[in-house]
Amino acid sequence: MLRQTQTELAKTLEKKPPKIQWEGVVTVIQENILKKLSHYKYLTIEQLLRFEDIGTTQYSYLWKQIRSLRDRKKPLVGCNSFPNPNPRKGKVHSIYYLNTTGRDVLINDYGYYEEDIRYKVGKHLTVTQYQHRLYTVEYQMYLDDWAERNELDILDFHAYYDTLGSNRKAKSLKARTKVELAKGKSFTPDAVYSIENENRENELHLFELYNGKDTKYIIKQLHQHAEAMAFGQVAEKYNIPKEKPYKVIVLFTHKGALQGTIKKAMADPVFSHFYEYFICKELDSNPFHSETFFDEWVNLYGEITNFY
Repeated sequence: MLRQTQTELAKTLEKKPPKIQWEGVVTVIQENILKKLSHYKYLTIEQLLRFEDIGTTQYSYLWKQIRSLRDRKKPLVGCNSFPNPNPRKGKVHSIYYLNTTGRDVLINDYGYYEEDIRYKVGKHLTVTQYQHRLYTVEYQMYLDDWAERNELDILDFHAYYDTLGSNRKAKSLKARTKVELAKGKSFTPDAVYSIENENRENELHLFELYNGKDTKYIIKQLHQHAEAMAFGQVAEKYNIPKEKPYKVIVLFTHKGALQGTIKKAMADPVFSHFYEYFICKELDSNPFHSETFFDEWVNLYGEITNFY
């Protein structure tokens, strides 16, 4: 009798797995989440809430929807959470991404082609990459909004965290934006995309985000871009005429870093023939959300120029 009572008590105390809301279905809001992740690859809930077509303006309700996608028996999304590296800089948000199961749902249920889906493979994010990836995604979000307002199309946006192939077991995956130079050297722009106008004319952009203050580092990076312009490696990789100019978009998070870079570039003969193709801006006085963000950029000599 005692043994039976203990067995019944054990069953009562046994922890039942929590019930996942919307398990086995994909709601309209969840469909929108999957589609946004397939386009931007990494998004926080705060970023998702900024899309007018996401289906809700309530943080708590959106959290319930994305938690369902994350916690079900066969999750459709994954999540990277981070400790706060610096409490003075505010909250560090979790970053969500599409996994292979979510990719398959978009292919099988919504008619997507795999090549149009950005999903995560390989190693997890690290804390040191957090801010850089966040700013890169922010740039793409505001770029899309600017293009829509100006009736332009952004084509083939790929970032340094997009890889060729999907081998999860590989120790390293080659970045889609990697550009091979001479003598085994290479560099990897933070993003590459094309802007297409109504006449189907394309302008290629290579994007670099610099959130540091060491101008020596960014000058070294820009030297590689200048070499690629001189010898045509970017033109070869993206199948454009060597003589056709493309732009290197350089976004600094610190105003002083931009000013220091311009000062060094003006004294550096490497940039004398290419300075006008480097289009720069800083975020200290030109935040992403300002209406004039895509107006009045400067080249590497500090002259005012157009973004497009």
